[in-house]
Amino acid sequence: MNITANLFIQHGLYYVILSYRDSNNKRKQKWIPTGITEKGNNKRLANQKLDEIKQNYKDYLPTESTFETDEAEKYFEVYLNEC
Repeated sequence: MNITANLFIQHGLYYVILSYRDSNNKRKQKWIPTGITEKGNNKRLANQKLDEIKQNYKDYLPTESTFETDEAEKYFEVYLNEC
């Protein structure tokens, strides 16, 4: 999985944006607030948080649920049995 992470400032706070592609190859973004303000030489802290999130990116992304596919297959089987 190809994942990129960037810092972004919005409303005076640093955010980390994870960009990735899901299982359907659709582009997704996950915005993660760092809680670090823009004021007061906090860029170094924000970059440290960015590195931490890059290392543990799997904790921040939604997991692929097999429940949805199992439910769809079950309904499809019911449909086939009724026909």
